Amino acid sequence: MSIFNSFLHISEVTRQTILHIYEDARDKISACLHMCDNLAIMKNTKRDSTKIIAEYLCNISAQKGVSQVEVQRLIGRSSGYVSERFSGVKSFTIPELDLIAKALDLADAFELIENAKKTADSYRALHVSDLGLAAKHGDTDAEQEAYEAEP
Repeated sequence: MSIFNSFLHISEVTRQTILHIYEDARDKISACLHMCDNLAIMKNTKRDSTKIIAEYLCNISAQKGVSQVEVQRLIGRSSGYVSERFSGVKSFTIPELDLIAKALDLADAFELIENAKKTADSYRALHVSDLGLAAKHGDTDAEQEAYEAEP
């Protein structure tokens, strides 16, 4: 009977060790996934900010009659460089935005960025309030049809 009890004790210790290893690995994997999610959010935020500023620059420069060629000369960069920034693929530097802001009759890069943010926020608010409830993936056919039938 003592050999059997020893075996049960070893099995319980082994089970506890395996359980501890599993929980530790699960926690580490969860932490890694959380970090990946945060990096993806940060990457998307950067991309969104870059695109918001680019869209604002396209609109305001057209309104003010400032061409991409003028921006190119102003900041001393190539047409490809400026084109990538106006399309939102890459970001302008703050000193470049300072120069561009002055050409657009704005105080500095801070005012330009703030205006871009306000424009994007009002654009989102306008569309959200205009659309009401949007049909989404997973709606039933009846819900989708009712949504499409709305004026």
